[in-house]
Amino acid sequence: MVTSSTTIENLQSDLHNLVAWSNEWQMLSNIEKCKVMHLGYNDPKADYVMDGSVLQCVSEEKDLGVIVSDEFKWENNVVMQ
Repeated sequence: MVTSSTTIENLQSDLHNLVAWSNEWQMLSNIEKCKVMHLGYNDPKADYVMDGSVLQCVSEEKDLGVIVSDEFKWENNVVMQ
């Protein structure tokens, strides 16, 4: 859980290490598909960087056919007939 400047720095360091590892092993990530979703009221909403690019911040994202929102609401997953 990211709630302080220390945890923000730790997460950014982890992202840097992930990019370095993926470059070393030639398992490159598609940075354009990487996004940040801030969850909870205590999230400081920091910007994160991978390989020199600031990651896009989103309030909802579709993953494996399920739409996940930062408010954990399911309305967009329900089909009304």
